[in-house]
Amino acid sequence: MHLERIQDKLYAGSLDVNTLIEERNAKDMHRRLSQAEKMLLQAKSRNTWLELGDANNRFFHSSLISRQSRNKLCTIKDGRATKYIHGKIPEQCIHALLAQPTRNEVKQAMSSMKKEKCPDPDGLFVDFYQKNWNCVG
Repeated sequence: MHLERIQDKLYAGSLDVNTLIEERNAKDMHRRLSQAEKMLLQAKSRNTWLELGDANNRFFHSSLISRQSRNKLCTIKDGRATKYIHGKIPEQCIHALLAQPTRNEVKQAMSSMKKEKCPDPDGLFVDFYQKNWNCVG
Protein backbone atom coordinates (compact mmCIF):
# COMPACT_ATOMS: atom_id res chain seq x y z
CA MET A 1 0.00 0.00 0.00
CA HIS A 2 1.19 3.48 -0.86
CA LEU A 3 0.62 4.94 2.64
CA GLU A 4 2.51 2.11 4.34
CA ARG A 5 5.50 2.62 2.00
CA ILE A 6 5.59 6.34 2.84
CA GLN A 7 5.32 5.68 6.57
CA ASP A 8 8.11 3.09 6.38
CA LYS A 9 10.24 5.78 4.76
CA LEU A 10 9.42 8.17 7.62
CA TYR A 11 10.18 5.56 10.28
CA ALA A 12 13.52 4.91 8.59
CA GLY A 13 14.45 8.54 9.30
CA SER A 14 13.50 10.35 6.09
CA LEU A 15 11.80 13.36 7.68
CA ASP A 16 11.90 15.74 4.73
CA VAL A 17 8.93 18.06 4.05
CA ASN A 18 7.96 16.40 0.77
CA THR A 19 7.60 12.98 2.43
CA LEU A 20 5.47 14.50 5.22
CA ILE A 21 3.22 16.20 2.63
CA GLU A 22 3.01 12.96 0.66
CA GLU A 23 1.99 11.11 3.85
CA ARG A 24 -0.71 13.68 4.62
CA ASN A 25 -2.09 13.42 1.08
CA ALA A 26 -2.06 9.61 1.25
CA LYS A 27 -3.89 9.71 4.61
CA ASP A 28 -6.51 12.07 3.15
CA MET A 29 -6.97 9.77 0.17
CA HIS A 30 -7.29 6.75 2.46
CA ARG A 31 -9.90 8.56 4.58
CA ARG A 32 -11.91 9.57 1.49
CA LEU A 33 -11.78 6.06 0.05
CA SER A 34 -12.82 4.54 3.39
CA GLN A 35 -15.75 6.94 3.61
CA ALA A 36 -16.78 6.14 0.02
CA GLU A 37 -16.59 2.40 0.76
CA LYS A 38 -18.72 2.86 3.88
CA MET A 39 -21.33 4.81 1.92
CA LEU A 40 -21.35 2.14 -0.80
CA LEU A 41 -21.90 -0.63 1.75
CA GLN A 42 -24.74 1.35 3.36
CA ALA A 43 -26.34 1.86 -0.06
CA LYS A 44 -26.02 -1.85 -0.84
CA SER A 45 -27.61 -2.69 2.51
CA ARG A 46 -30.55 -0.38 1.80
CA ASN A 47 -30.88 -1.84 -1.69
CA THR A 48 -31.10 -5.34 -0.22
CA TRP A 49 -33.75 -4.15 2.18
CA LEU A 50 -35.73 -2.48 -0.60
CA GLU A 51 -35.51 -5.57 -2.78
CA LEU A 52 -36.17 -8.19 -0.11
CA GLY A 53 -37.36 -6.51 3.06
CA ASP A 54 -40.46 -4.73 1.87
CA ALA A 55 -42.26 -7.85 0.74
CA ASN A 56 -44.03 -10.19 3.12
CA ASN A 57 -41.34 -12.85 3.04
CA ARG A 58 -38.88 -14.79 5.19
CA PHE A 59 -36.18 -12.07 4.99
CA PHE A 60 -38.60 -9.44 6.30
CA HIS A 61 -39.85 -11.63 9.15
CA SER A 62 -36.38 -12.76 10.23
CA SER A 63 -35.22 -9.11 10.23
CA LEU A 64 -38.24 -8.14 12.31
CA ILE A 65 -37.73 -10.94 14.84
CA SER A 66 -34.03 -10.11 15.14
CA ARG A 67 -34.78 -6.43 15.73
CA GLN A 68 -37.45 -7.19 18.33
CA SER A 69 -35.09 -9.42 20.29
CA ARG A 70 -32.39 -6.69 20.27
CA ASN A 71 -34.89 -4.06 21.43
CA LYS A 72 -36.34 -6.21 24.22
CA LEU A 73 -35.55 -5.04 27.74
CA CYS A 74 -35.03 -8.05 30.00
CA THR A 75 -33.07 -6.62 32.92
CA ILE A 76 -32.28 -3.22 34.37
CA LYS A 77 -29.15 -2.28 36.31
CA ASP A 78 -29.18 0.51 38.86
CA GLY A 79 -26.21 2.65 39.90
CA ARG A 80 -25.03 -0.03 42.33
CA ALA A 81 -24.99 -2.68 39.54
CA THR A 82 -28.03 -4.45 41.00
CA LYS A 83 -29.94 -6.30 38.29
CA TYR A 84 -33.73 -6.30 38.28
CA ILE A 85 -35.71 -8.70 36.14
CA HIS A 86 -38.85 -7.45 34.36
CA GLY A 87 -41.84 -7.61 36.69
CA LYS A 88 -39.75 -7.45 39.88
CA ILE A 89 -38.62 -3.82 39.76
CA PRO A 90 -38.86 -1.89 43.05
CA GLU A 91 -41.17 1.14 43.18
CA GLN A 92 -38.30 3.68 43.58
CA CYS A 93 -36.67 2.34 40.40
CA ILE A 94 -39.93 2.68 38.48
CA HIS A 95 -40.23 6.34 39.55
CA ALA A 96 -36.61 6.97 38.49
CA LEU A 97 -37.27 5.37 35.09
CA LEU A 98 -40.40 7.46 34.55
CA ALA A 99 -38.75 10.74 35.61
CA GLN A 100 -38.04 13.39 32.98
CA PRO A 101 -34.36 13.16 31.94
CA THR A 102 -32.20 16.20 32.61
CA ARG A 103 -30.64 18.23 29.81
CA ASN A 104 -27.23 16.86 30.79
CA GLU A 105 -28.47 13.24 30.67
CA VAL A 106 -29.88 13.79 27.17
CA LYS A 107 -26.64 15.42 26.02
CA GLN A 108 -24.59 12.54 27.46
CA ALA A 109 -26.82 9.94 25.78
CA MET A 110 -26.70 11.79 22.45
CA SER A 111 -22.91 12.11 22.55
CA SER A 112 -22.51 8.38 23.25
CA MET A 113 -24.50 7.37 20.15
CA LYS A 114 -23.00 6.48 16.77
CA LYS A 115 -23.05 9.45 14.39
CA GLU A 116 -24.78 7.67 11.51
CA LYS A 117 -27.74 6.49 13.62
CA CYS A 118 -31.16 8.11 13.31
CA PRO A 119 -32.87 8.16 16.73
CA ASP A 120 -36.01 10.02 15.72
CA PRO A 121 -38.57 9.75 12.92
CA ASP A 122 -37.58 13.27 11.80
CA GLY A 123 -34.84 11.63 9.71
CA LEU A 124 -31.98 13.66 11.22
CA PHE A 125 -28.86 11.71 12.09
CA VAL A 126 -27.18 11.85 15.50
CA ASP A 127 -24.28 13.69 13.87
CA PHE A 128 -26.61 16.66 13.23
CA TYR A 129 -27.64 16.87 16.88
CA GLN A 130 -24.06 16.45 18.12
CA LYS A 131 -22.72 19.23 15.90
CA ASN A 132 -25.64 21.59 16.59
CA TRP A 133 -26.23 20.81 20.28
CA ASN A 134 -25.95 24.48 21.32
CA CYS A 135 -28.98 25.32 19.14
CA VAL A 136 -31.15 22.19 19.47
CA GLY A 137 -30.20 20.93 22.94
